[in-house]
Amino acid sequence: MSKDDGGRITISGGTFAGSAIGIGKVTVNNGDVQQVTVDDLRSALAGGRQKLLDAAPDETSRARVATAVEELQEELEVPEPDGDVVRGGWKRVLRLLDGGAKAAESIATITELVSSLFGS
Repeated sequence: MSKDDGGRITISGGTFAGSAIGIGKVTVNNGDVQQVTVDDLRSALAGGRQKLLDAAPDETSRARVATAVEELQEELEVPEPDGDVVRGGWKRVLRLLDGGAKAAESIATITELVSSLFGS
């Protein structure tokens, strides 16, 4: 990391101009800075809920996925969600879905958000 007199800080090839203050995780992809929030995860989960249910291989799995998603949504509503609970709940959803469903864009997005916020 280096800093010049122009207010730029260079970190591992990425350049940040101006001030940056944030709480939470900051991810860097292709030099772009993106702050991921629990709200992002809540939105992705709510928006992808139907796709998750549709990806379940049978009705029993669909009901289990619905329950797991509801439990995740409840945990994400508390002021400080428990990372272990969120990670475990999302892993449960993934186990209930067959392998091909894991490649769906909404599922990949939620997986990335869970990992960014709470680790893998």
